[in-house]
Amino acid sequence: MPIVVPDGAPPAVLTSLAHRVAQTSDVDSVRWAGGDVTRAATTAPTPLDGVLFANSNGADWLRVTLAVDAESPRAATAVRVIRSVIADDPALAGKVLVGGATANLIDVKEGIASRLPLAIGAIVLATAVLLFLLTGSVVLPIVGVVLSVLSLGATFGALVFVFQNGHLRGLLGGFTAFGAINVTAPILLFCIAYGLSMDYQMFILARIAEERAAGRGSEDALQVGLGATRRVIAAAANLISVVLAAMAVSGLTYLKILGVGLVTAILVDAFIVRLFLLPNVVRILGDAAWYRPTFLDPVYRRLRLAH
Repeated sequence: MPIVVPDGAPPAVLTSLAHRVAQTSDVDSVRWAGGDVTRAATTAPTPLDGVLFANSNGADWLRVTLAVDAESPRAATAVRVIRSVIADDPALAGKVLVGGATANLIDVKEGIASRLPLAIGAIVLATAVLLFLLTGSVVLPIVGVVLSVLSLGATFGALVFVFQNGHLRGLLGGFTAFGAINVTAPILLFCIAYGLSMDYQMFILARIAEERAAGRGSEDALQVGLGATRRVIAAAANLISVVLAAMAVSGLTYLKILGVGLVTAILVDAFIVRLFLLPNVVRILGDAAWYRPTFLDPVYRRLRLAH
């Protein structure tokens, strides 16, 4: 794990930094131009150290070796402690970069987490508004979002079972389970799977809403709408699942994750959520499923989506 001082620093400052970093839990050693530093001792520099860590273009750097796996929580804790040690030093604060796989993973996670609530909120709000303009109901968009969360939960559960816990290796052509899943995979899966689930929902609800607009009651509209879309949704789900299943047997674990996740999401959503749960929820709700406050009537009449 490299620690880089882009503008360089006096030897005394670097020596102090090396010794303080070496005292951090789970740090095995710190090597730099001044030698090899551990918690117990300091070894004099070798000629190779002078070449490897020589000041280049005004920058100095130190190499930190961790005593734990780079992707483990303990490694992440060590990196955060090292960064706090640097931030607390007036001579180094804002002038030192901590890199490496662990630091990169921390930065990626924090970058995703900082924007994730906003992104999810925007996606959910946009789909809810579109469903309202399609159906004229404020209840059905809520039902759609909740059911999509259920199918996504099943998908992420399957990913944990297979790739985090290491099951079904033989069926998927073999892979190495590291006890964790690439942090970007669930985000990408969420975007694709949520979009597909809402796509299927719009097929069904648009047809049901069309029958309601033609004067049918809730139950009749549900039966006609579901009957008209069931086969189309089933065929579409089967077709795209076959295509995506090819990714599940890829030699790249990341593609396997996407393949298994998307196939699971599509099949669960199409055959359990949209063709079973959604119709039954609408049936239970009855006319209440189509509730719309009167103050939203002008908005719906002006902006509604034609069926």
